[in-house]
Parts: sequence; C-alpha cells; structure tokens
Amino acid sequence: MATLRNQITPLTIVLLASVFLTGCSFFADFFVLNTTDKEVTAIIKFQRPIDEYSKDSFSIQLKYADTVLVVNDKTQIQLTKKLNYRQINSTTLSITLPAKSTVLVGGSINRPISADSITLIKDNVVTDYSLNDIYKQTKKSGGLFPPFHVTYKIE
Repeated sequence: MATLRNQITPLTIVLLASVFLTGCSFFADFFVLNTTDKEVTAIIKFQRPIDEYSKDSFSIQLKYADTVLVVNDKTQIQLTKKLNYRQINSTTLSITLPAKSTVLVGGSINRPISADSITLIKDNVVTDYSLNDIYKQTKKSGGLFPPFHVTYKIE
C-alpha cells in the first residue's frame, strides 16, 4: 500500500504541473464592495474600446445588489439589479456605486481585471489607481480552478 501512495504522489504532481505549464487560461470576476453609507463614483478605463467588450457577455456586466455580500461562487446569482453607465470616451465609462452595495464590474481572461485604471470619487475626493494599485489592494478568492474572484473594498 505504501508503494502505491508513493507512485501516486509524483504522478499527481507531474499531471498538475503539466496542466499549469501548458498555458491554460483562467477566468476572473472583478467585484467592488462599497461599504460606505454614500454613493461612490467610479471611472473605469478599459484596455480596449468598450464596444469590443459588448461582443462577449462577461467583460462588462455591472450587476449589483443593495447589500454588501461575501464574494464567492454564488454571489453572482444574488446580483439582481443592473447599473447604468455613462460612456466618457471609447475606452472609459463612469458608474455610480450605490451605498452599501456589491457590484460585479465584469470578468476577464488571463488577467485579474480588464481595466487599465480606476478613478474613485468619494466625498469629493478624487483618487486614481493603476491596475497594479488596485490589484495590490484586492482580495482574491476561489478554489484551485476558475472562476477566481477579485474583490476591491471601498471603506
């Protein structure tokens, strides 16, 4: 029995390594939690023109719930409302995040979020974040396999 266990462990490691090294794509959802008692404006600059994202159903979703939820694999089902947005130019849009809300901005493939930068306006204070700034401040969740969830919390 011990020899069978010893044979399975190296085989399992080789199989997992080969899956990860073959360039498998991963999918990630990007959520924003507004935990404040006030609306917050978010200006999101995307990598590509917004019209290109409308060709798929996951990149820009803007679904939300009027409560702060724990983000997991079942969160998306609880987001029953849709946010409107104002397009600023071909790659940038502005949304108003309701107070005490959970917003699914959208999803991306092989990247944590599909935005290049996000500007938040809270209490008339404007704060610009690059993709790296946002990513450093996010909570990542999900299991060994996609989808992964990237969550940014506004406090």
